[in-house]
Amino acid sequence: MVCLTAAALKQLGLPAALPTTEKALTALHTKLAKAAATVGMEISDHIGPSFHAFRRTGSAGGPKTSVRVTIAPWLGQGDGRQQATSALVAPLATALDGTKDGLTLTRRYRAFTTDLGVAPGATTASTAMLLLDAVRPRVEWTKDQTTGEWSSHLREGALPSGDLCVPPAAGARHPLTRELLSKGEAVCEEEDYKWWARELTEQEAVRPWAVAVDVCASYLSVTDSPRLPVGPLEYVENPAWDGGKTAGLWWADFTGIAVDELLPHPATFHGRPPTGPGWYATPTVAYMATTYGFDPATITAAYLAAHTAPLLKEWTGRIRSGYKRAYADLGLVDGQAPEEFLAAYAVHKDVGTDPIRADALVLAGLYKGIYKGGIGKWADSARHLDDQTWLE
Repeated sequence: MVCLTAAALKQLGLPAALPTTEKALTALHTKLAKAAATVGMEISDHIGPSFHAFRRTGSAGGPKTSVRVTIAPWLGQGDGRQQATSALVAPLATALDGTKDGLTLTRRYRAFTTDLGVAPGATTASTAMLLLDAVRPRVEWTKDQTTGEWSSHLREGALPSGDLCVPPAAGARHPLTRELLSKGEAVCEEEDYKWWARELTEQEAVRPWAVAVDVCASYLSVTDSPRLPVGPLEYVENPAWDGGKTAGLWWADFTGIAVDELLPHPATFHGRPPTGPGWYATPTVAYMATTYGFDPATITAAYLAAHTAPLLKEWTGRIRSGYKRAYADLGLVDGQAPEEFLAAYAVHKDVGTDPIRADALVLAGLYKGIYKGGIGKWADSARHLDDQTWLE
């Protein structure tokens, strides 16, 4: 990435602010395109706070290359599309005085790429996908020793292409799901509960404080270990329970299982007790069996995976290590006594004029957002699209 500061814009004869009219933007694009062409390069069709300059294979001026150009003073300017392309970079460039500073951006950008190993994308979800592709690429290339030609194939443990979902767990917008619901049949509704609440007990009401747990970030401690299904799930009658080693869906009835009434029910997305049997993922069944004594022998059907892989192992590890490193700069580390942790947490956002703490606070929030943007948005985003867009 090449980052241009306010001083660099002046030196290069570029405007201090992003032009606001189509005519001015077109003139600026023409100017930049001519400059890029002198070294055999092209630029993105649209100019904004962040755009790409690239050279194709075989072009004059040098080898194939791609450079992301980010103009710090322009961050946050332009229309919605232009702002969206740099939404993730803008916090990295925001200095202590609130200005968009190129030196602040480059310092934090280096820390970001050092921690995660990839550059920030346009959004948290796209960055999460870039990271997953980097640490666990789906495709690998092999060279034929006879012909010398290269060919690609799916790596072992990679998710195959195509729609391999089973009807009970196809997703909220999937036609298979719509069909089952129209027939009044059950689908797997497991997900983080959107909202759950209850009245305080008498003992809770008199306490002077409360502790909130961020369940999204807390998953950083576990998502490196689950073995997730690779390929299609197969329907099995009266399946044998193996202690939770096989990924899949199980037809289980938790209605008679007593759970902690002070907490949301662990098997439903709304937090209330289930009213009948339903489809549940392997980790939920294992939790209900080990924590609340559910008998897996009562399971009558399942969709099970023949092959599994720890798909999120390396992805989780990169984000978690960066997250912990940033929080360590803010005085929050593993193994602290509760009193020590709460004291450090109370002041962790007080960065003052310390650039190290300021950088750490921004990066910690960004890493958390990337984790949530991956875990939370890869499947969830489809429900917010209209039907035609979803089908396309």
